[in-house]
Amino acid sequence: MWKRRLARNIPGLSRAVQYVESLENYVQQLQDDNRMLQSIIQKIVVEQDSLVSGSEEMEESGAGKLPLPPPALRFLVAGTADPSWFLRSGKLSVDTLVELLEKQGKSLGRFQAVLDHGCGCGRVLRYLDTLPPGRLHGCDVNSLAIRWCQNNLLHATCDVNGFEPPLPYPDRKFDLVYSWSIFTHFPEPLQAIWMEELRRILVPGGYLVMSLHGDSYLPHLTELQRQQYAQGQLVVKDSDMPGSNFCAAFHPETYVRNVLARSFDVADFIPNGAKGNPTQDVYLLRLNS
Repeated sequence: MWKRRLARNIPGLSRAVQYVESLENYVQQLQDDNRMLQSIIQKIVVEQDSLVSGSEEMEESGAGKLPLPPPALRFLVAGTADPSWFLRSGKLSVDTLVELLEKQGKSLGRFQAVLDHGCGCGRVLRYLDTLPPGRLHGCDVNSLAIRWCQNNLLHATCDVNGFEPPLPYPDRKFDLVYSWSIFTHFPEPLQAIWMEELRRILVPGGYLVMSLHGDSYLPHLTELQRQQYAQGQLVVKDSDMPGSNFCAAFHPETYVRNVLARSFDVADFIPNGAKGNPTQDVYLLRLNS
């Protein structure tokens, strides 16, 4: 350590010392992140048996008793393993969806094909078991979460999708797609290609519901990022970790209207309106014919 202190005072070496120290801090952060990820992965591996048979915890639902996913999967989709919030947030998401559609004179049960884009382990899907058979679908990149849904939420057809499009569905398959807090974890290039993919699988006039980080998240941004946001720019933190909870995207309303949703009409916009993902904004988009 004394050698490093001495080097800080030698012209030409001080900058090199600062560079080495910044590298050490970066490596330490990577190691900390890796330990946390490994801990999460280990929990999932240990609990893989429950992915087949479900959990001992049960919850009453309209079609009978549905099992709860194991804590590790609940944590990955809800940010907490707390079963009460997992259940409550899923129900609140359905309430939000129903209210948005009713304002348009639409009933959820009237849609012919519904997709939960990024369904995880069925936080929202579990509450849609009253839809007619064959109408409800879910997809996610997490194969363990999808496996759990396939074995426990039999009222939905669930599929694994890739990190990038395409989805395993034909053109114009769905008249309703909802995507709760999915685009909140994509860098801009991924946002563009996924919006185009959702446009592909929607029928003309079909609806897309999505929740995004809006103005209520400004305290989480730096001064420079707040300036970019105020100029209508998408702000993305940790874009080198796309799709993870570390990557966070923040959407100004002007960006959504002029860039992200340019193939859609904005049928409704409610700031802080995603009750199951507080305090995210919620958008109801209708695909142009």
